[in-house]
Amino acid sequence: MSALQLLLETTVKISALLGPALVVVSVWRFPSAASRHWVLAVAVTCALVLPFLVAVGPTWSAPSYFTPVAAVWSVPDGGSFIGGGMQAVTATTGPGPAPAGAPAPTVVPPGGGPSGRFPVASTLVTVWMLGVGLGLAVLLVRLVRLRWISGPSQAVVSGSWRSMADEVGSQLGLRRPVRLLQSRHPTMLATWGILRPRVVLPKGAQRWEPARIRVVLAHELAHVRRQDWLLHLFGELLCMVQWFNPLAWAARSRLRAEGELACDDEVLRLGVRGPDYATELVDLVRVLRTPRAHSSPAVAMARPSGFERRITAMMNPTLRRQPLLGQARLGVVAAALLLTVPLGILAQGAAAGLSGVVTDQSGRGWADVRLVLVPAGSSTRVATLTLKGDVQVLADEVRITEDELRLEELEKRALSGDDGVAVEIKRRLAAPGEEGGIYASTTDAAGRFAFEAIPPGDYRLSVQRSGFEPIEQAVTLGAGQQATQDIALRLAAVQEHIVVSVTSRAPRVTVADPEALARTQQALATERLQPPVKVRDVAPVYPASRRDQPSAAEVRLETMVTAAGVVEVESVVIQVDPDLLTPVQPEFARAAVEAVRQWQYEPTRLNDVAVPTRMMVTIDFAGS
Repeated sequence: MSALQLLLETTVKISALLGPALVVVSVWRFPSAASRHWVLAVAVTCALVLPFLVAVGPTWSAPSYFTPVAAVWSVPDGGSFIGGGMQAVTATTGPGPAPAGAPAPTVVPPGGGPSGRFPVASTLVTVWMLGVGLGLAVLLVRLVRLRWISGPSQAVVSGSWRSMADEVGSQLGLRRPVRLLQSRHPTMLATWGILRPRVVLPKGAQRWEPARIRVVLAHELAHVRRQDWLLHLFGELLCMVQWFNPLAWAARSRLRAEGELACDDEVLRLGVRGPDYATELVDLVRVLRTPRAHSSPAVAMARPSGFERRITAMMNPTLRRQPLLGQARLGVVAAALLLTVPLGILAQGAAAGLSGVVTDQSGRGWADVRLVLVPAGSSTRVATLTLKGDVQVLADEVRITEDELRLEELEKRALSGDDGVAVEIKRRLAAPGEEGGIYASTTDAAGRFAFEAIPPGDYRLSVQRSGFEPIEQAVTLGAGQQATQDIALRLAAVQEHIVVSVTSRAPRVTVADPEALARTQQALATERLQPPVKVRDVAPVYPASRRDQPSAAEVRLETMVTAAGVVEVESVVIQVDPDLLTPVQPEFARAAVEAVRQWQYEPTRLNDVAVPTRMMVTIDFAGS
C-alpha cells in the first residue's frame, strides 16, 4: 500500500471513529462532564492507535461489491506478433515488404516518459509531511518554552500552599507526590507532567487568600489525578498527524473543554459553593489572562476559552457531577475497541492497479509493448500463436484445461497452417471468472502502461516485444494498492540455423551486394531497433576426416556480434562422451567455429546507436 493510500484510508477510518464520539458527547447531555470526557479520551487514544493497526496489523479482506470488472484484452483480427528473438537480415536476398496495416514506428524523444505527468500522489504526501513537521516543531517549541519558564522556578516545600496541597490531594485520593513550583512569570498557572507531575504557580501567589488557594489546588490536582496532561498531549499528536482533518481539531477542542468542566465538578464535589467558585474563577481569569495563554501545552485553569460555559455549569445545581465508575468506563473502552479493531484490520477487497514504464537498455520508453497479468496458481496457460498464411491470428489468453485441447496440439495445428484453428482459439478466449481473468495492457508512445480495476492477489506479469527477451515477473497487489513497477527490456539473441551437407567440401564466401545492402538499410532506417545485417557469409565445410563415414552432428555456438560487426565466439556446445567427458566429434566444432568467425555484419542499431548483440548459431551437419 502506498503512502497516500495509507494516509487516505487512515483518515477515513479515524473520521469514522471520531465522528460518532463527537455526536455522542453532543447529544449525551445528562451524564456528567467526566463521562463525556472519558468518551472523547478513549476515542482520541484509539484514533492514535488506528494508523498502526492499518499499517502493520493483520488484515481481513472484505469482498467488494463495487469493484469494476476489467475486460479481457483482445486483439483485432489481422494482428500479428512474433515473440522472442530477432532474425538477422541477409542483405543478399533483400527484405520483403512491410505487412499491410502494420503500425508506423513511434520515435520517442530523449527524456520522454512519465516525467511529463504531474506527480499528484507524491506531492500530496510531501505536503502532508510538511504539515506534520510544522506541527511537531510548534509542539516542541511550546514544550521548550514551558520548560524555560518553569526552569528557574523554586520548589514550594512548606507554607500554606504545601499544607493545602497535601490536604486536597488526600481528599481527591491522589497517591502520587506533586511538586509545587513558584515561578517568576506573573501569569503562569498550569499543571504538567506524567510520572512527576508539577503545578506551576504564578508570581505573587503567596499573597492569595486561603479560599482561592484551595480552589486552585483542587482544580489543578484534579487534572493530575485524571492524567489530563497525557490526554492533552494525545489530542495534540492527533492534530499534528491529522492536521487537515477538522474532526481531529474538533475532538481536541472538545476534549479540553470537557476536561476543564470535569475538574470544575471535582472542585464543587469537595464542598466549594458554585457562586464562590465562579467568583474566584472570574478574578483569576482577569488577573492571569494573557494573549499567549493558548500557546502553552500545559493544562491551564484560567484559560479564557469556554469560560462562559464553565460559569453556567457551576451555577446550575441540577447537573450531574459524578465521575464515570469502573464498569461504565470499561463499557466505553469495550465499545471503542469493537469499533477500532475492525476498522484497523478491515481492508475491503478494493480493486488494485499496476502501472509503470517499459524502457530499453538505453532508458528510453518503448511503445506497443504488450503486458499480460495472469493470476498465479491458476490453470490458465498463456500462449502466443502465429498462424501461417495470409490471415494471421494472435491469441494471448488462451485458457487450456486438462479436459480441453492440449496447448501442444493447438500449436501443432496452428503451425501446420490449419486456419480453422482460429475459430477454436477465439472460442477459448479467457474471460474473468471464478479462477480470475487475464488482464493485458499495451504501452503508449512514452512506454507507459497501466492495469486498472484489478482484483487484489498474486499475479505473473509477462512482457513481450519483438526483438527483446520475454520477461516474466511475480507481482503481488494488495487491496486498493496502486503499485508501480518499471520494466527494462533486454535485446534478444539473434538466431541463425545452418544445414551443412556432406558435399560441402570448399568454403563458399558470399559478400553482400552494395545495392541490396543499401535497400535493406533504407527499409530499416525508420525502425528504432534494427537487426544486424549480414554482409559477409562463409559457409561451414564438412570435415574431410568424416566424409568417408559421414555422421550427423549438431554444433551450437554462443557468439556476440560486436558494435563493429565482428563475430566473437564465446562458447561451443557439442556432444560429449559421458564417461570421458571429451568431445565426441571435435572436427565438427572446429569447422563451425572457423566459418562463423569469418562472418561480418552491419551491427544491431538501437535508437540509431550500434550496440553488441548476442547470437545463437545452430549448425546441423547432415549424416548423408
